[in-house]
Amino acid sequence: METGDGERGPRGSDTEVSVEDARRAEAAEAASQDVARHVSAVFDAGDAERERLLALFAALPVGVVLVDVRAADLPIAFANAAFSALTGYSVPAVLGLNCRFLQGPDTDPTAVATLRRALAAGAGCTVTLRNYTRAGTPFWNELTLAPLRDTAGRMVAYVGVQADATARVEAERQRALQAAVLDATAEGIYGIDHAGRCTFINPAAAALLGYTPDAVIGRDMHALVHHHRRDGTPYPPDACPIHQAAAGGQGLRVADEVVWRRDGTAVPVEYAVQPMAGVGADGAVVTLVDVTERERAERERAALLARERAARAEAEAAVAQRDHLLSLAAHDLRTPLAALIGEVQLRQRRLRRGQPLAAEEQDAFLATLYDLLQRQVSVVSEVTDAAYLQMGERLALRVESVDLGMLAGEVVDMLAHAQGAGAAAIDVEAPTGVVIVGDRDRLARVLQNIVGNAVKYSPAGTPVQVSVRAEGDGAVVVVRDAGVGIPAGEIDRVFTPFYRASTARGFAGTGLGLAGAQSIVAQHGGAIALESAPGEGTTVTITLPGAERAARES
Repeated sequence: METGDGERGPRGSDTEVSVEDARRAEAAEAASQDVARHVSAVFDAGDAERERLLALFAALPVGVVLVDVRAADLPIAFANAAFSALTGYSVPAVLGLNCRFLQGPDTDPTAVATLRRALAAGAGCTVTLRNYTRAGTPFWNELTLAPLRDTAGRMVAYVGVQADATARVEAERQRALQAAVLDATAEGIYGIDHAGRCTFINPAAAALLGYTPDAVIGRDMHALVHHHRRDGTPYPPDACPIHQAAAGGQGLRVADEVVWRRDGTAVPVEYAVQPMAGVGADGAVVTLVDVTERERAERERAALLARERAARAEAEAAVAQRDHLLSLAAHDLRTPLAALIGEVQLRQRRLRRGQPLAAEEQDAFLATLYDLLQRQVSVVSEVTDAAYLQMGERLALRVESVDLGMLAGEVVDMLAHAQGAGAAAIDVEAPTGVVIVGDRDRLARVLQNIVGNAVKYSPAGTPVQVSVRAEGDGAVVVVRDAGVGIPAGEIDRVFTPFYRASTARGFAGTGLGLAGAQSIVAQHGGAIALESAPGEGTTVTITLPGAERAARES
């Protein structure tokens, strides 16, 4: 047996046997005969039975050696032809040797130690260890030791049965390697047989499906995890690409399906199916990839692109609207200028003809010039303030005490004069003495814009009500009309620069007035609220704080 250290037996030519070999072979033959007698005694057999037993050992297709346990080095007393074929050593060359000559650099010391312990205890054992042939070729030797005892219970020999386990060991190692690779693979992988039953599944696939591997093996995988489509409709097995690929012998890849977890939730997957026909098995291997995160990222990317397109379209529309309204603002600037030039030219021609202007005509002319210039200043101020606000800058306020009732009266008088007969009638309730702190010119422009809109968008003759009242240490201005009104969905947008309500089409305007008014009021620490309905009119409420809060806000 392979029990000692030291040098292995010689691996020279067997064509010539040395004198020492012959002497050793003769001694081994004698020992073999003695062992045979002992074997015969164990079975109470005669010479014929003994010969039959040795002939049986000699004819076995696996390697068999008998080892003499009476000798100190446990020499081989018998070896059959199968042992010679397995190891490459001739029988005469190994008789009388310890089996350690089969060991080599990769022989597992643990297996050798197991053999030693069995021999020392007179027990049997089976080990698989790395041995070497006479040519130095390694092979896996499955060695089984069994003690032979005589009728008195004395151990007289060991039978060593040796079989080449190389193919089995390599197959086991290959399977272990494949199992390790499957276990370490992040992708889910499982196999099915011809009937669709699971033959193996790796931990990644089991975790993806919410099962333990033992709960899946042998189950119909289509019925277990692939029974419904993404939309919840039943998925017939004959329509399943996995079954079709396994039956048709053609691999395929599917990118837009789901599998169903044990808890009933659907998992979006991409899977590949590869038939196993022609590799010693039937069925197919299925590889699963969870694409939940990829689909989420794709949805987010699509939503982002949609938002970007919408924002781009909105920006382009805003630019187009701005350009359009700027052209309207330019028109509003040119119109009073043209009227102003016409008035001046008319007076120039009269003066050149020697026709002096009466005092009443001069007053009317100057009033007309004033109104035209005021319209110019208003348009220029709106555009200038809009430019500042678009750049995110605050307006420079010239703060002073302002009698809001008096200011409202002045604004209403100016608008009534500018609108002339046929405009909406303005009803004012604005007592003096309602004093706040603010920029008088800009607050006047706020009132001009709000009250002017009420008059502009109201039918002729309908009332526009303007009221001013004190509230706490601040003031409230309410402007109410019965004009065209504003759709509910557009109320929040009318304070956006350049935006004009759909009901304002056909009326002159820049779309800057309300945006500027809201910014001016907000910089004074106040607020503008607007209530409106199409065909019913609009109510605008302006709330302005007292002096202390206004000072903080400005």
